[in-house]
Amino acid sequence: VTDVWQDISQFVDTVKQQHKGAVYLCGHSSGAGLLLNYLSWPKKREVDGYFFIAPEFGYQSDTARPDQIPFATVQVWKFVLSAMTK
Repeated sequence: VTDVWQDISQFVDTVKQQHKGAVYLCGHSSGAGLLLNYLSWPKKREVDGYFFIAPEFGYQSDTARPDQIPFATVQVWKFVLSAMTK
């Protein structure tokens, strides 16, 4: 996980070195959830703001509408079979 956050920080550093002006990070769907987690990382880089587009913050976030159509369903047996057979 920290490798991904370090990648985001390196990207922010590069953009700030090459361009003057405001820097915003944007995440779509689960990418918005990734940025939300990045915000909690003590070594994150400071930016001017964040945009969350169609965020999927997780099933425990209490942000889903009651009439929401599920994006995907998980068939756990496939993951178990894959892990068992390598």
